Amino acid sequence: VSLDLDEAQTDVVVALVRGLMRPNSFYNAAKTAELRRQKAEAVTPVSRTIEAGEVILRAGDIVDELDVEALDALGLRESERNWQEVARAAAFLAIVTLVACGPHCSSSSSSWRK
Repeated sequence: VSLDLDEAQTDVVVALVRGLMRPNSFYNAAKTAELRRQKAEAVTPVSRTIEAGEVILRAGDIVDELDVEALDALGLRESERNWQEVARAAAFLAIVTLVACGPHCSSSSSSWRK
């Protein structure tokens, strides 16, 4: 409906057109799946060779999807911190510290408290 029409004219146009409108297509799940498959097969794969020592990104570069894929492929992208691994590492360090320190830790800590 044109923005040049006033409200009364808009109501008339809507009332006239509403009876004439009908859908021009119907959803066909099988046909949609087939067309999606065909389109996916028609996509040309993009490959990128990264040479040893090649710079992938520099500070300030705008990162695109290919850069993210390259970082993922090389295992260089920071992932979310796995807190279980952090807790395991902390527990391991605590045990190593206690074993390495041994009796010295307990005697020095008791004399230190005095």
